[in-house]
Amino acid sequence: RAAPPPTGRPALSAQGHLASQTRRMHAILEREASLLGGETRRLILGGSSQGGTVALHAAMSYPRPLGAIILLRSLLVDSVTVVKDRRSEMAQTTPVFAFTAGDDSVYAVPLQRRGFRALESAGFHVEWHVEPRIDHWEDHRNELRCAAAWVARVARARALRERERAPSPDLG
Repeated sequence: RAAPPPTGRPALSAQGHLASQTRRMHAILEREASLLGGETRRLILGGSSQGGTVALHAAMSYPRPLGAIILLRSLLVDSVTVVKDRRSEMAQTTPVFAFTAGDDSVYAVPLQRRGFRALESAGFHVEWHVEPRIDHWEDHRNELRCAAAWVARVARARALRERERAPSPDLG
């Protein structure tokens, strides 16, 4: 018989922990969206390694589209339900950036590729960068550089689209 965890609370299963963290992330998204007048498309959710996996699960189960999703040395696990309708607002408006370590010993590149293809099949636009000759555990300057450049490009494109949709000034 195993001793109880030091907190005196029962340990959560992996699925229970994922559900708990997802609820926590949804609450954070709601709080941040309220600061932005409810505009969830201005929020970017992401994470590195297991944090990216949890962030992706939270994004897929969130009821409104987000501005973007960033996955750094991460993957889509089989237990994450991906929006299946290619026409869904989430798939159509939430771009995904994935940075992969080419020699990842934790999340094998073929597994990452399978997950990102599942996202693409669901209608998501996925931009994927594989950095050769680095492992899962190596920090690489190019990871942040690529992610920052991608965020700037996505934000600029979104601002241009919003400007195009804005009513024209009255020239009368």
